[in-house]
Amino acid sequence: MSVHQFYQRPSLGEGKTREIFAKLKTVSSELVSLETEYCYYVEYEGTLNNNEKALLRWLLTPTFNTELREESVLRKICNREKNVLVEVGPRLNFSTAFSTNAVSICNATDLKGKVKRIERSTLYLINSKSRLSNEIESQIASQLFDRMTEQ
Repeated sequence: MSVHQFYQRPSLGEGKTREIFAKLKTVSSELVSLETEYCYYVEYEGTLNNNEKALLRWLLTPTFNTELREESVLRKICNREKNVLVEVGPRLNFSTAFSTNAVSICNATDLKGKVKRIERSTLYLINSKSRLSNEIESQIASQLFDRMTEQ
């Protein structure tokens, strides 16, 4: 089994991003902006040829205004002095409905039997005026996920 990562940016719509940022601003007034990116973790059997990779990329790209990459833009631009990068995704001990549906779609294509699981996490890059304390970073992270289903 192999796991491959694909990144999609932007992930959340402008309205949802503004809503989350407003909630985070209650934790610290030092926050300047919020950027988001999806990370798809694709678990598959064997290797995928170029046509299968192209099909998988096409399936994972939901709209025309987003781009699917093999490297994270947010991880690349993160500067620990003025940024906090938080990744929120499903707990690994169970498969989500998203994964079940995505694998079913893959099984209806030339990827039948190859893709075993697809999970999606969200990367949040929180930009601030100055370096945030570990306590503030923890408070920010706790605002971004559901403790019961995400980590």
